[in-house]
Amino acid sequence: MMRSDVLLVEDHELFRKSVARVLLKEGYTVHTAGTLTEAKELCNTLQPVFILLDIMLPDGNGHELIPCIRDRGDDAYIIMLTSLTDAWNKKTAYEKGADDYLCKPFDIYELIYKLKAAERRIVAAQDTLRIGDLRLDCSRNELVRGYKALHLQPSQSRLLKVLYENYLEGSFLDREDATRVLQMDHISSSQLHTLVSRLRHTIYEIGSEGVMVESVYARGYMLVISKGNGPS
Repeated sequence: MMRSDVLLVEDHELFRKSVARVLLKEGYTVHTAGTLTEAKELCNTLQPVFILLDIMLPDGNGHELIPCIRDRGDDAYIIMLTSLTDAWNKKTAYEKGADDYLCKPFDIYELIYKLKAAERRIVAAQDTLRIGDLRLDCSRNELVRGYKALHLQPSQSRLLKVLYENYLEGSFLDREDATRVLQMDHISSSQLHTLVSRLRHTIYEIGSEGVMVESVYARGYMLVISKGNGPS
């Protein structure tokens, strides 16, 4: 799933292309629609993780799309992108099921930060993750590649999951984060190094061709996924 599919619904062509270009650069798969009709058609064929939705569209109101999505049980994360700043439109959007509301003009990187924060929350709530050419089953503490599966210690499973969360944000794992995630009162540098070494060995043993845990000198560790082996 991650880095995620985005449906951008915006009738202003220049603005739509500008936002789509930045999203593509950040690694998202982007689908665009310029009308409410196009957006509804795409929603019937796609399952985007994020929907960026303008309100004032040539053939209708963006609010109309939200119940179409929610009524079929789709949990896509919906962010309204609109120049309408009044309380009524904000209230209507949230009541119909929007998750966030961003008023134009806005800093494009504020949107990126919101998407990355939402991704992290989505990943944190998932039991199964696609990480490059691997699948991590958090409920069973199992790492899978193809037909091969290896059991992980719970600490290894939590470590890989948080490394992936940090990967999505372009960040790394430090000792303070590891102490929190591994639910320990304290973890020494040597203990963390041992855990990382065991995880590296497991990733090597299962035969991954594009997932690695690299050291960030004097700071911590980060997950690296080779091009062509990114999240699907």
